[in-house]
Amino acid sequence: MRRDGNGVIDDRSGWDVADGDPDVEPPVGERTLYHGTHIASIVTTIARMRYGERATEYLRILSVKSISDGASSTYLHAAWEGLDYAVNSGADIVLTAWNMHAMPTAARAALARAEAEGVLVIGSTSNFNDQRPYYPAAADTVLAVSAVEGNNAKARTAAFGQYVDVAAPGVAIPGADVANPEGWNVEDSTSFSTALVGAVAALVKLDHPDLAPAGLRACLVNTAALHTMLRDRYLGKLGAGILDPRRALQCDLGHGDNVIEATTQYLSPDTRDSTQSWTVRAPGRHKGQTFRVRYPGETPSGVLEFTSPNQPKRRYSFEDLPSSVRVRDTEATLTFMPAKGASQDWHAVYEAEAIDFTREHCHGLVNVTEPGILSDGSGPAPCAWNSSCKWQVTAPEGKVVRFEFDTFATEPNRDLLYFFDGGGTQARIIAILSGNRPPAVTSWRNTVHVWFVTDAENQRAGWRARVAFIDNPARAAAADPVGKTED
Repeated sequence: MRRDGNGVIDDRSGWDVADGDPDVEPPVGERTLYHGTHIASIVTTIARMRYGERATEYLRILSVKSISDGASSTYLHAAWEGLDYAVNSGADIVLTAWNMHAMPTAARAALARAEAEGVLVIGSTSNFNDQRPYYPAAADTVLAVSAVEGNNAKARTAAFGQYVDVAAPGVAIPGADVANPEGWNVEDSTSFSTALVGAVAALVKLDHPDLAPAGLRACLVNTAALHTMLRDRYLGKLGAGILDPRRALQCDLGHGDNVIEATTQYLSPDTRDSTQSWTVRAPGRHKGQTFRVRYPGETPSGVLEFTSPNQPKRRYSFEDLPSSVRVRDTEATLTFMPAKGASQDWHAVYEAEAIDFTREHCHGLVNVTEPGILSDGSGPAPCAWNSSCKWQVTAPEGKVVRFEFDTFATEPNRDLLYFFDGGGTQARIIAILSGNRPPAVTSWRNTVHVWFVTDAENQRAGWRARVAFIDNPARAAAADPVGKTED
């Protein structure tokens, strides 16, 4: 699925943009550089499941090598040149199964050119099990993919976050491996989830060749399965849910007059000159909802109205529509009132705003200068997962700080409460508490740094301590030494 006329000669199998030659084979024995081979084999396997031996008549894979043969690491210095080459070669879909923490200027420009040429870029998140944005997946024009396990739970190492569009299986995925004597290997990675989504996207494009990238994204996102296993902590952070290939291929998107329960959805009108509306409900707990309206060509004519149970009605023409409309409720209705005979070529991207549950009960650093109550903040609920909360407790000179626990229940040896002698986590450790209710802790001087950290599993009730400022026992002993006699 590519044109040519890309200005590069003799690139029948692709191009090595790092070395400037048509040899896309990685150096022999450099197993980490065969990542793309595994990905390509996933795509070809799915294509052959659909088309058999005729698969090559329908789909071509363009190999783009972006690491020099002599590279000392797997950092893709030529990644954006590779994207430009793929776009110039007429690719319909580009898989970026790699990531970085920031978007350089060259990246933004390359992604803008891909969007202008009608190319869908699909990117993997990462394998670091956090919710930081990873690029290019987190860019607005890229379809971001995370990974789930065989039981549809989030893959243990898969990154997640508000920017993710959809998830797909990414654990124990077989694929070709020319560095392995057996010729294949089984691995875990969001990269392989991306390959699965890319393969399905290619089949959807073949079945619906007139789809623009936004329509292709809608077919993948709107048909995803919002699975109950996602639980509150991941709702809205694994996109619309889990890829459903059969529904995606049908691409029955529907249009107005629908009631939708979803965390992410593409809303688009049909061709009627009559009012259409969508009511969207966010499942589970969310901060609110966001709508972003996009249109590829001329500005549509008509009015968009946003209503929700606890906010005033808002109306906008397309000319005065803000870049995004935020609704604080978890249910909202978008109504489109078109002008007769006007363009209706637009869509709205709806997202439920996910809650950062790691910061739900406590976060950051709190300075404490008065005695009282200190706790993880969860109350009757379990403590937050993956939390990091700090308190700097300072008593008057000559005093020390004493902590006596009313409640204490954390996952043993996993969720830990540290006490440091001084102003930070580099100071000497006074105590580390975990498990069930511990004895009281007393600081060594008038200031103590407290740090509570939890992992991602098995949260318990948390803790609550009474904080008192008491006389320093060491000073009292020095002032009245044992054995002192009077003349």
